[in-house]
Amino acid sequence: QLGPCFCNHFLARFTHDISFYIRRVFYLTYIAYATTYSAYATYVSGGTARLQEQAMPNPYKEIFSVPGTRGFSAAGFLARLPIAMAPIGIVAMLSQAHGEYWLAGAVSATFALTNALIAPQVSRLVDRYGQAAVLAPATIVSVFAFLVLIAATNQNWPVWTLFASAFLAAAMPSMPAMLRARWTEIFRDRPELNTAFAFESAADELVYIAGASLSVGLAVALFPEAGMLISTAFLAVGTLAFVQQRATE
Repeated sequence: QLGPCFCNHFLARFTHDISFYIRRVFYLTYIAYATTYSAYATYVSGGTARLQEQAMPNPYKEIFSVPGTRGFSAAGFLARLPIAMAPIGIVAMLSQAHGEYWLAGAVSATFALTNALIAPQVSRLVDRYGQAAVLAPATIVSVFAFLVLIAATNQNWPVWTLFASAFLAAAMPSMPAMLRARWTEIFRDRPELNTAFAFESAADELVYIAGASLSVGLAVALFPEAGMLISTAFLAVGTLAFVQQRATE
């Protein structure tokens, strides 16, 4: 009974979140339209509050005008998608492959809780030895462990292999922290840093919305391991591309 209840609760929560963000998008679109129309009407009527001859500078365009920022930002976005994809992807994969929700939840919780404990330690090592020196081996361990978890699920290996691989996969580094560290190094004590952090907050929200949806959608539409395979590929490719951006480290 716990399985259907969990699914119903997840679907209800997912539907509520999606509808909330759709309403937010429509609201912001309406505000932008109303503001633009009001400004245009004022300009046409010859009022005192005319539009400026030159458009106001775009703060996000300014932060991405710095060489290297687009590269590490795009790579970092891919690399942090597994933060949202992996936990729910493990549940979707194991619940379909084994039909036992307690096992799916327990393995996913093992990964999530262990990652919450290990990620700060990985970040501490990054502060000491640098991103390239730490992120590469940590990601290799995590990717290998995810592949073992996928194989164990597909081949019906013993249950302990699921928990062991989920535990090792928790070596996955916290990419949002790595990205914010690079922005801080570039714009330290400058107002552009606030803009960069605002962009990162928006990117985090997008990751948690799109990542979970993508992971579950792939697992349901294709095969149970599809979401975790794509998540693992994002982690490997994104982190590899990120550590190659040495100029902004």
